[in-house]
Order: sequence, then C-alpha cells, then structure tokens
Amino acid sequence: VDGAIMGLGSNTSGILLVNSNTAQIKVGATGTLRGGDAAIYAGGLANVVNDGLIATGAGAIASIYETGSGNYSITNRGQITSISAEAIEMTGAGTHTINNSGTILNAGSTFAINSSDATAIDIINNSGVISGGSVTLGGGADVVTNTGNQILLNVTVTDDQGVAVSCPKDSLDLGEAMTCTASGLAP
Repeated sequence: VDGAIMGLGSNTSGILLVNSNTAQIKVGATGTLRGGDAAIYAGGLANVVNDGLIATGAGAIASIYETGSGNYSITNRGQITSISAEAIEMTGAGTHTINNSGTILNAGSTFAINSSDATAIDIINNSGVISGGSVTLGGGADVVTNTGNQILLNVTVTDDQGVAVSCPKDSLDLGEAMTCTASGLAP
C-alpha cells in the first residue's frame, strides 16, 4: 500500500484475510491503511511491515487483529494507532514477533499490545515508542528485549487472565533480553 485503503464503518476492514491463508502486507512510507473494525483483520497469518500509518477509529476491535495460529511477525517503522481498542491484538497460538522502531499508540484505555493465547510465545523488540495502555502478553514463555538506546527501568509484564507472571528482573540494559514465564490457572 503506497496510497490509501480505507474500510470505514462497522464490520469493515482495510484488509481482511480469512482461513489459513498466509499474506505479506506492506504499508509504504506514504501509505495509509484504515478500517472500521480493524485495519488488518487476519484469520490467517499476516506478516506485516509498516512504514506508514495503520489506524482505526472508535468502536474498533484493533488496528491489527491477528487470530490465526502459527508464526508471524509485525515490523513497525511507522505508526500503528487505535482510538479505543488495542493497537495490536494477537489471539492465535504460535510465535508472534513484534519489531518496533516506530510508534505503537493506544489513545483509549485498553492495551497497546495484547496477546491472549496461553500457548503463544511473544517476542517484542522495541527501540521505538509504545504508548497508551499496557503491554499484555500471552502465557508460556515471553521474551522481552531492550533494543533501544536507554536502560529500561521498572519493567513489568502482566497477564490479561490474572495469571501470575514471573520475570527474573525489573530492568534491562541496552541489548539485554529476559524470558518471563506465566503459570497457574486463570480465575
């Protein structure tokens, strides 16, 4: 996408990927991808590279909503924005990797990034900005990496089902990674 794709109104998506299809979606630096329910609604696996703007308005599910099981990655060098829902929501099993050197913004009161599958492995490499709301990762082992240029302090990882998450430390030096684990039954 180097122009604009707009799916406006309820029950619309900028790009809808169904079944177990795999897609590569790239939004160029001058591109804009918007949707009513989701800018990208992926029932399959969508590997996304964003250099432009991916956004949704009020009442949306998420700007990027990935429900397929399997491995996929989201590379953001632009901006992913949601007004009222998650900027990125991932519900399928597998390994989900987010490489962010741009901005992931949730202007509402929910999560900037939400992964709700207990079997998912989530890897977030962040050297950009994740703002507005928290980052919630699914169960299993979650790798948090500081790829930025500042030491991260007061790092916390939470589980959206209320399961206790254990991380070996609460700060990360430049280039440092840690694996956090969640165990127990959701309430």
